[in-house]
Amino acid sequence: MICLLILTLTMTSPLVFQKVKALQGAQVAVYNENWNDSIITFEHFLDYKNMTWEEVTGADINNNDLRPLYDVLFMPGGTFTSINRNIGSSGRQHIKDLVSSGGGYIGICAGGFYASANIIWAGRNYDYDLDLYSGTAIGPLDEIMPWDYSKMTNLTMDLNHPINQYEPSRERQLYYGGPKFEGGTYSTVATYDEASNALAAITCSYGSGRVALIGTHAEIDEDSNRDGSPFADLFYDYGSDWPLLWTTMDWLMGWTVSQPPAEPSLPPTGTQLFFEGFESGNLSTNGWTTYGTGTAWYVSTESPYQGTYHAMAKATGTSKWSYLESRTISTAGYNQMVMLRYPRQIIGHDLGDGFTVEWYDGTNWNLIEEKHKWDMGDYADIWVYANQDLIWELPDGALNNSNFKLRFGAMNGAVSEKVYLDNVEVRAA
Repeated sequence: MICLLILTLTMTSPLVFQKVKALQGAQVAVYNENWNDSIITFEHFLDYKNMTWEEVTGADINNNDLRPLYDVLFMPGGTFTSINRNIGSSGRQHIKDLVSSGGGYIGICAGGFYASANIIWAGRNYDYDLDLYSGTAIGPLDEIMPWDYSKMTNLTMDLNHPINQYEPSRERQLYYGGPKFEGGTYSTVATYDEASNALAAITCSYGSGRVALIGTHAEIDEDSNRDGSPFADLFYDYGSDWPLLWTTMDWLMGWTVSQPPAEPSLPPTGTQLFFEGFESGNLSTNGWTTYGTGTAWYVSTESPYQGTYHAMAKATGTSKWSYLESRTISTAGYNQMVMLRYPRQIIGHDLGDGFTVEWYDGTNWNLIEEKHKWDMGDYADIWVYANQDLIWELPDGALNNSNFKLRFGAMNGAVSEKVYLDNVEVRAA
């Protein structure tokens, strides 16, 4: 009997006696079982704002009354289905109790979906019964960028909302499969310019508490490495989104909305050293050369980013690279910043295909970007920097270099596989 009792206790103890880790409590509970980049960047923001935070799991939320422990719950980006798998009915009730009693909830992307009364993802309906927001969250928004790709998109800010009292009238933020919001009771924070002014960020009340839902990724700071994540570092934001999070957290906490600290100055606009929109219809006009073992790059009217023409590499052949090389673009005398822009679209690529971007220092070609197995729904507009503590794929060697030039490589095996390139620009200061 004793042996049986011991065996029974041993076998059942993970279920009967397992205790969720002792929670210490903080101003913000950060749910940590979703997309790591969203979690890390938001935690870095909270450190920047000097707010206390503690990571919590679904089990923590399921097994603890959150009200005596936290003021606000942060639900990050990732997948809302994963959140729902980990948080059960007791956890949802604990979230509702926290907010309804005067707490706050901030949901970004998946966190915005999860908090909504109705969810429509890729035409399919989901209902998870958290219902902090009484309307519908709908995504992904193919008119901005199909899932699973990201891009920067423009938002128009509603300057009548107290959160936006220090915001510019427009923001440029990262879109990565997030929702638009429809119906229910809400106040508008921002709308998507590229999605017919659909709601991109909203607030609402729930009981005595406050809810903020954001479809874009304001937590990811593309302009700086201070967010702790390299995700989307090739994109340029024209400024940080953290001031919006700053005022949002003030509002959620019930504090006076304070003016965010002054952000680091943006890189100078610089002097345009080179621009190629391929509008002459001829690669030789601006000194481009083509070479490699694959079918050569050429100018096409098939799908320009802007204007009538763009460069294209199509069906170069299996394992055959085709290169498009610029003339020399001297950066001599420019010691502060060099920045490169190249909107591009990659269609049909699988693991056997590739796209590369390189810069030449006078001796060697240096890799900026390399992609394999990437099929983009639309052009991605890429800015890459040297210096300025921004993007380090283009290092300081690009500064003051009389031999600087660019090379774009493509390897597309099938006849349907191709790369579009347009509006290549180099600026320096």
